[in-house]
Amino acid sequence: MSFLAVFLICLVVGYVLKAIWNNLKGAWHNSPPGPIFVPGLGSTLTFAMGGRDALKFPLLVIDDMAKKYGEVMRLTMGPQHTVFLSGLKSIKEFSSMEETTMRPYNETLLEMYSDGEPLGMGIGIGGERWKEQRRFSARALRDLGAGKKGMDAKILQEVVHTIEDIKDKVRGTQKLKKVDQYFDLPDLNVIWALVAGIRYEYDDPVAHKQFDYLRSFLQESTAGPLTATPMLKYIPPFSGIYQNIRKCMDEFRVLIKSVIRNQAETFDPEHIRGYIDKFLVEQKANRGKFFTDKDLIINCQDLFIAGSETASKTLSNCFLWMVLHPEVQDKIQEELDTVIGNSRHVIMDDRPNLPYTDAALMEVRRISTPFPITPPRTAPRDITIQGYNIPAGTPVQMNIYSVLRGEKYFDNPNEFKPERFLNAKKEIVVPEGFIPFGYGKRRCLGENLATVSNFMFFANLLQVFTFRALDPKHPPSTLPCGGLTYGPQPFDVSVSVRD
Repeated sequence: MSFLAVFLICLVVGYVLKAIWNNLKGAWHNSPPGPIFVPGLGSTLTFAMGGRDALKFPLLVIDDMAKKYGEVMRLTMGPQHTVFLSGLKSIKEFSSMEETTMRPYNETLLEMYSDGEPLGMGIGIGGERWKEQRRFSARALRDLGAGKKGMDAKILQEVVHTIEDIKDKVRGTQKLKKVDQYFDLPDLNVIWALVAGIRYEYDDPVAHKQFDYLRSFLQESTAGPLTATPMLKYIPPFSGIYQNIRKCMDEFRVLIKSVIRNQAETFDPEHIRGYIDKFLVEQKANRGKFFTDKDLIINCQDLFIAGSETASKTLSNCFLWMVLHPEVQDKIQEELDTVIGNSRHVIMDDRPNLPYTDAALMEVRRISTPFPITPPRTAPRDITIQGYNIPAGTPVQMNIYSVLRGEKYFDNPNEFKPERFLNAKKEIVVPEGFIPFGYGKRRCLGENLATVSNFMFFANLLQVFTFRALDPKHPPSTLPCGGLTYGPQPFDVSVSVRD
């Protein structure tokens, strides 16, 4: 071997060793523990060997790693170091810091979500723009009655449409297909009522197309790896997936633009129809720095992603767990029959008198949260979490799943037990570890609306229908399915109308 060849090999080996040393030391003094990584590839190989079909169920691989490495774990995907927080103490410590409301700038994620611009309340990177839009949106949703009596009537209208639609679908067959996707359109209509005061019929192809767009982004299992390892967007088959997500999200925004255009043309400040009108009022009055057309488009997109998609997955999970635990369903129906009867629909005012029904819905959120790992956040300065150093700009994700399914916070966490949310007097109690909507200043903005909407659909449908497994010997799977958000595996159910 020539001297030049030996020199080049030594040079490459030296570069690799130096890169590893710089990653281990440098800014990462007192680094959180985590799986081994190599420059360029990071922990990709370790992750891929994590079992459980790592690309299909990355959530479960990350949770298994957290049990091995601890509540604060460093995972390196490609060139990017990310810290995962997998315990309530570390999540609360991180979320309580004012500076951790920021999101890291992720070019690939922003290209897919907002055409490359750091806009919106969800994926938006934070700062003055995010604070202004978050404050406005919280106020607008309160004014529009989200989560209060103001939305009850609109949600109940959608519930009635859903009841009649299910009756039509199961007539003669007693079978409801694709329950994992069935609630997409009802929940889409709940958000459209809030955003623009409009609704779609369930057979409207435009409405179906809208959820196809959202699903292409949120249910794509490789969306996470794409954002963590940007070079993948240039490599087949990831490049095709990346281009499809961009195309679908672009089309979804085109649809939102057309609705905004129509709302602007028919705008009447004396008759506010929804969120778009509230935004137009601020925009026309020049009351803020960032009330642009682009902000409005992405804010609306945020509401659909945070509201309709996650709410629909929660409802699908509700009926998954009802067919898996018919004894729970029977107890809910007994409570509904005793408190409400069958002469009227369930409304939100009934919730305090239906503690077991409420507890069952809370247990569904605990055991099958649709957002088990939060989108990344970061801090503009070095911070310390549980004694570990996290350099400025490092993405940090909170593993909500680890708390909701953690033995430290819930007894027998893999068992479905609504009673865990009830005290001896059959009153609702909320354990500290119940954080399905996140924690801190970035806590889900649509929590109140989702709570009302899910409760009214869940209670009213169980008042009218009984749901059972098609084949009790082969029940539906409880393994989560998805990418950025999670729902149940595809399943059908047997449905009968109650007397």
